[in-house]
Order: sequence, then C-alpha cells, then structure tokens
Amino acid sequence: MLRFLSILLLCFSVSTTCSAQSLFFPSGATTPEAEKEYQKALYALMNLEHRKFYIKIENLISYKPTFMALAHRAMHDFHINGIRGDFAKNAKKALSFGPEGEVQEAYAKVLKMKLKNPRADVSPILKKLASKTKTIEAYFLLGNYYLEVDNLKKAHITFYRAYRANKEYSPLLTLLSKTSLELGYIDTAEELLTTYMEKHPRKANAHDSMGDLLTKKKDFEGAIEHYEKAYKISRNYKFSKEKADKLKEQLALK
Repeated sequence: MLRFLSILLLCFSVSTTCSAQSLFFPSGATTPEAEKEYQKALYALMNLEHRKFYIKIENLISYKPTFMALAHRAMHDFHINGIRGDFAKNAKKALSFGPEGEVQEAYAKVLKMKLKNPRADVSPILKKLASKTKTIEAYFLLGNYYLEVDNLKKAHITFYRAYRANKEYSPLLTLLSKTSLELGYIDTAEELLTTYMEKHPRKANAHDSMGDLLTKKKDFEGAIEHYEKAYKISRNYKFSKEKADKLKEQLALK
C-alpha cells in the first residue's frame, strides 16, 4: 500500500490571501502564534518532512490540544502505521472536543468510521467536502484517501485539481511529481520536480524524488548524486543513502 504521504493539510501562513481565496479550512488554533506553528507543521507534512511535522504537532498538542491538531496527528499516524500506532488514542481525544462546524464534523465522521472499521470507505464524505468547498485542502483529503486504497490514478487526478486551484502553492509540485512518476509519466514528473527544485533547492524530499526519477531513466550516476544530496541535507533521509549505496554496488558489478 502506498504510504509515502499523509495529507490532512492546511495553509502555510496566516494571511488574507488564504481566507480571500478560500483555499484552506480554518485551523481552529487559539492564538496567532499557535496558528502559525500549526501551519508550519502542516507545511512540513506537505513537503513530506514527516519528522518535522511530528515534532511540531506534538509540541502544539502538549501546549494546548485542539480538535484539528489531534485529528491531523491521528490521521498521520494512521497513514504511517495503520491501526498499530496511536491513531485510536488521538482520534478519541479529538472527538472528545466536540467538533463544531461543517468541516470539523466531516473530519469527525472520517475519524469515527476509521475507528469502527479501518478499511471504511470514507470517499463519499471527502467527495462532498471537495465538491462543496472547492478548497485545496479538501482535494488533499480526497487524494490521500485514494492513496490509502492504492487508487493512484484517482489520487493523481485529485492532486491535479488542487494544483489547478493554486499553481503557486509549491508543495503541490512534489505531490504531483510523485504520482506522475508512479504512473509512468516520466517527462511530467521531471518537469514538475525541476520547477520545485528551482524554488526549493534545499528540500531533501525533492532530491530523493529526483533520484527515483533518474533511477527509472537509468541515469544511475545522476540518481546517486541526488540521493546523497538528500541525505546531506537531512540525516532523516537514511533511505536515500541506502538507495545510493545500492546503486553504487550495482555499478561496481558491471
């Protein structure tokens, strides 16, 4: 099962642009400072920086837990660890806050269904949310569900709709590049990744993804270079170094 991303997301920064364009749901943070940190945590998640997300969201929950923070933490754990992790604990904590409003109620329904049956089909709820709100976050929610059930093509289409809604939100480039690569759209993936790396040359996940792309193109030396750069940027990317070492072994045997 594809588990390379978890995408219950909000916007990166508190701004009038966010509310004016209605691209993201309100976070429910209690202070401007908490809101900013919360959105930084989710931006890290969007960029596949899972450890950074985990640290920030745990700090926020320890400081002042909210329904949305716990809901995001619960679903992130579900997508990474399934029912073996802390999903149930955090989901129950979130639900104990008594979610208010249509969006939070939709989140709550998803949590309740997953608590009852981890394989529950939550797509009708998420489709309705996306159709009604037309927000990037709603598309992320739906795309993430499609990844959960290994429907990569629908996930790709859903992420593209989010990208079409806001092409300036650069994390969408890495999401689309990954689904493009998995579907075999090599040229599209390379174009998206190149654009993303121009904007964020110090993102480890971008270099790891470029390494994957170059491996598929059989440019093994180029792939090794990007894998090693990913590991140099972030020591959390040990898997990138492992991929580089494996390619080096293969090249040595030739």
